[in-house]
Amino acid sequence: MPLRLKKDLTIQLHIFPGKDGKINFYEDDGISDDYLHGIFGITEIEMIPGENKAFKLVIHPVEGSFKGMPEVRQWQLVIHSNNSYRELTKEDIIIELVRDGKLITSGVCSGKIDEKLLLEIK
Repeated sequence: MPLRLKKDLTIQLHIFPGKDGKINFYEDDGISDDYLHGIFGITEIEMIPGENKAFKLVIHPVEGSFKGMPEVRQWQLVIHSNNSYRELTKEDIIIELVRDGKLITSGVCSGKIDEKLLLEIK
């Protein structure tokens, strides 16, 4: 059964800090078989460890497209860690982090899908 998503959907990224790593976020229209013909989007997401357990999260521009693809994406981080992260920044904007046990959840941050989004977590 296809999953139909709203264009304004916030995507939760569950982060397990540690070594560097990359994943690809795949998406298509969820309705047609256009993906069989190469009509889909892939967004590379990269984690880069820093000093004192800090890290950067790079959400690269999307490659590809599909009908109905949004121009802006909303992201929310859920960090699984005992580390005492206190700050998430996007450019010079500080985004709230809230701890609940071992989970740290960020406020929503957004960016255009055709531009790199750099998030720094300290």
